Amino acid sequence: MNDLARNLLLWLVVAVVLAMVFQSITGTTQAAANVAYSDFIEEVRSGNVTSVHIEADGVTARVTRTDGSVFTTFNPNDRDLVNDLIERNIKFDRAPPERPSILVSMMISLLPVLLLIGVWVYFMRQMQQGGGKGAMSFG
Repeated sequence: MNDLARNLLLWLVVAVVLAMVFQSITGTTQAAANVAYSDFIEEVRSGNVTSVHIEADGVTARVTRTDGSVFTTFNPNDRDLVNDLIERNIKFDRAPPERPSILVSMMISLLPVLLLIGVWVYFMRQMQQGGGKGAMSFG
C-alpha cells in the first residue's frame, strides 16, 4: 500500500505541474464583443475609437472606444486603415510575434527523452525483481 500511495502522489504532483504549465502558457484574456470590420471602420471615421491593438497573429484587432469599452474585429490586409488611424490621431500598435519561453521550449524538447528514460527504468526494475510468471505480466 505504501508503494501505491507513493506512486499515486507522484502522478498527482505531475498532473498539478502540467496543469500549472498549461495555465501559464494559455494565460487568461478578457472577453470582448466581436464587431464586423465595416462597423469598426465607421467607428474610426466617426471618432469613437481611442486605440487599436493588432494582435500577434495579425488577423485580430483589439479596439478601445472613447467610452472605455473594448471590442475585437477581424483585421483584413487594409492598407488604408493605417492612414485613417494616423489622420485621426488614434493610437495603434501591433504585438510582436509570440515566441514560446525558453523554459517551455526546453520542456517540450526534454519531455520525450525523460519519458523514454522513465520507461527504461521501469522495465529495468521489473527485470531485477524477476518479472512475473507470464510473458506479458508487468506489475
